[in-house]
Amino acid sequence: MHIIQSNKEVFATMEPINNVFILNIDDFIGPDRRMDAFPSVRYDIPRTYRSDSIMLSCAVDSPVACVVEGKYVYLDINDLLLVSPYALHEAHTFFPEGTILNVVLRPSMIKNAFPRILENDNPMRYFFLHCMEKNGPLYLHLKTSQITYDTALIPAIVDYCIYEKKPDKNRLLSLEASLEAMLLDILFLLPDTEFSSHTNTGEGDSLSRIFGYLQRHLSDATLSSTANELGWNASHLSRYLKAQTGRSFTEFTRVLRLDEAASLLLHTDLSIDEIMLRTGYTGRTHFYSLFTDRFRNSPGEYRRLASVSAQAPHPDESTLRTKIESGEKL
Repeated sequence: MHIIQSNKEVFATMEPINNVFILNIDDFIGPDRRMDAFPSVRYDIPRTYRSDSIMLSCAVDSPVACVVEGKYVYLDINDLLLVSPYALHEAHTFFPEGTILNVVLRPSMIKNAFPRILENDNPMRYFFLHCMEKNGPLYLHLKTSQITYDTALIPAIVDYCIYEKKPDKNRLLSLEASLEAMLLDILFLLPDTEFSSHTNTGEGDSLSRIFGYLQRHLSDATLSSTANELGWNASHLSRYLKAQTGRSFTEFTRVLRLDEAASLLLHTDLSIDEIMLRTGYTGRTHFYSLFTDRFRNSPGEYRRLASVSAQAPHPDESTLRTKIESGEKL
């Protein structure tokens, strides 16, 4: 079963526990496989989930806002994020066409697949050795957008895992070796200051507090109210958010509100007007315009297409390939 098909099937059939999806790697691949990969489905609304595996995520085409156990992590294009097993996490792309590529690693594979990374003290070694511990790191952010590394490798891994006709053990071992070589290059090129984890304070905690407040007050949060929550003045918050995310306060909250609106359209029976008000919009024309610009469909059409898609038979691999190559949403 190919990961992109399994990914959609698992999400279509499994029920969340307290609004959290629990993902087991064996739902996606056989127990004999150590690694797999998949793209986050384009235009899909982020879902909160836990996985029993280490996730290596890469932001391509668009910056990504990740939330790991309530802590906000901003990924610039080509940044990498390692997420610990069972850490509660979700991701938001800033643009509808944005894509997140994910490589799934069994924790048990690390010792055999990445022996050179584990030889000497470094941020990745610490993450891999301690990420399964109760008080271990939740994530490791590799701020790799400003260095030159093999950015084609992760797309190649994803492509292989989606379209493989028959598992090729030698090819998988080659990809594992290439992945370790890529990570070693990053360790060599990237200063220790460009690695960050949940144990850091300051920037990460402030971003987490901003994101958490906006999620709790999505319908009525303003620049002033958010600044008051942090004990800052509005100008400082505006400059800080722009410096850390590249987005203004208005742009940042717009993404959160529209993503929440889309989620409510998919998962509730609320009317469009109720959803509009819940997400902080009072003008119907303005809301429709923003929603259509982000999701390329009006709210009503978005809900209708999602319903049709849920009832449609699962596409075969050739159909998926055609859609991906044509740029059509999955």
